[in-house]
Amino acid sequence: MRRVLAFLSATFVRVLYATLRVQHIDSEKIEKLPQYIIAFWHEHLVMMLHSRYRRPIRVMVSRSKDGEYVAGAFSHYDVDVSRGSTTRGGTAALRGLIRAARQGSNIVFTPDGPKGPRRIAKEGIVMAAQATGLPILPIAFSAKKKS
Repeated sequence: MRRVLAFLSATFVRVLYATLRVQHIDSEKIEKLPQYIIAFWHEHLVMMLHSRYRRPIRVMVSRSKDGEYVAGAFSHYDVDVSRGSTTRGGTAALRGLIRAARQGSNIVFTPDGPKGPRRIAKEGIVMAAQATGLPILPIAFSAKKKS
C-alpha cells in the first residue's frame, strides 16, 4: 500500500508540475558549484523535486507516517533520504547527511521542519555546513498557472 501511495504521490507532483509555467532564476549559481547544501522552507517541499539540483542528492525526512510517504515519493525521483527530525532521530540523520556529503552527495535541508516554527531555521543546517565546508544555497519556489 505504501508503494502505491508513493507512486501516486510522485505522479501527482509530476502532473501538477506539468500545469505550471516554470522559470529558473539564477540557476547558473547552482550549476557552477560542484557540491552544495540546498536549503528551502518546508512549505516549498513538494515542487522542489523539480528544482535544478545535481545528483547524487540526499534529504532529511522525518520518521513520521507522513515522512514515510514523502520518502517513498522521493525514491521515484532518485533522491536518497536520511530518516530523522528534530524530535526523533535527528542526530543520526544529520550524521548520515554529513557522511553522504563527504562521499560527494549534495544534501538538502528544510531548516524550519514540519513542526516549525515556520520560516525559523534550526541549527542542523549550520552544523552540516561547518562539518562539510559546503556552501548553503537558499532556494525558493513560487507558482503561476500556465497561460
